[in-house]
Amino acid sequence: MRRRGYEVFRNAACAKACARVRTAALAEAAARPWTERLREALSSEIRAPWRRAHVALDLTDDVKTVLAAATVRAAPSLLTAGLDDGSHLVELSCMIAFPGATEQAAHADVPRDTETPTATLWVLLQDVGLESGPTHVFPDDCDARARTLESEARRPTHYAPDGEPEADVTPIEAPATAVALTGTAGDAAAMDCRLVHYGGANTAVAPRVQLSATFRRGETKGDAFTYQLRDSLPPLTLGKIQGY
Repeated sequence: MRRRGYEVFRNAACAKACARVRTAALAEAAARPWTERLREALSSEIRAPWRRAHVALDLTDDVKTVLAAATVRAAPSLLTAGLDDGSHLVELSCMIAFPGATEQAAHADVPRDTETPTATLWVLLQDVGLESGPTHVFPDDCDARARTLESEARRPTHYAPDGEPEADVTPIEAPATAVALTGTAGDAAAMDCRLVHYGGANTAVAPRVQLSATFRRGETKGDAFTYQLRDSLPPLTLGKIQGY
């Protein structure tokens, strides 16, 4: 994971539990007032291009099952990314791309020279092909990239999850050809949050839904990271989740 910024884990979680989490997330998204859905759709080209939704999750039994299994599989890679067992869970949600969802702009979730280890674990909640608009990542050595940026005394544009680009920074540059994270229900991928990525356009007939869990070492806020947990969730760490 250090050399390319991400790693994929096949069959990391139970497909049946994934399906139940997916169903619940879609039901919650559909139940939102139309004004809230419209506001989210118009909010930005990153977090919510047209026909995308973000649903924060409660820690239900099915979410625990999926999250724990995927975290156990991904833990060695997350540790190489600078996390430890005490790293805080700072985001737990489902990202939904409905049919017709437009492609996101390429972005990183934190500044690419940030010093706080932050990584996201994604779990596919259904089979995802290219037509579903999978997440695309640009493989890169994030540590080497950060050292280069520090030596050049500049910070490239990144987009926080609220969609607002940082001011007074140079345009972002994707370092390589993008890799589409396609797969089957239960597959997972861990990503350094400094890695440039984007969600593709969904031209399929079904929504694409993936669970997203983000961990930060030491601190829970800062570096323009704006995702939040539901207030009902207790404090959780990488080590505790693996014990479920």
